[in-house]
Amino acid sequence: MLFKLINRLATWQKFINNLLRKYLNDFYTIYLNNIIIYFEKKENHKKYVQKIIYKLSEINLTINIKKCKFQIFKIKFLNYYIFTNKIKINSKKIAIIIK
Repeated sequence: MLFKLINRLATWQKFINNLLRKYLNDFYTIYLNNIIIYFEKKENHKKYVQKIIYKLSEINLTINIKKCKFQIFKIKFLNYYIFTNKIKINSKKIAIIIK
């Protein structure tokens, strides 16, 4: 009998958190199926990406390089805009509340 995995994104997030626990909040964070690698010094970026990819490859997980973005200085994450030096709330969401 076939069955579907309930809450598969949350299950995936827990799986990746357990796999990469020693790096969590040091230089990466994850929300559902998005892994964000962040750094203070540009020369650390390559090292951190290699660590994550190496850990994933240890258990035969691969990444789709077409979906990856490297050295981005502005991202939208959880309805926030994260810049290199600040975080902004999505102004469209604030406008809805004010009305």
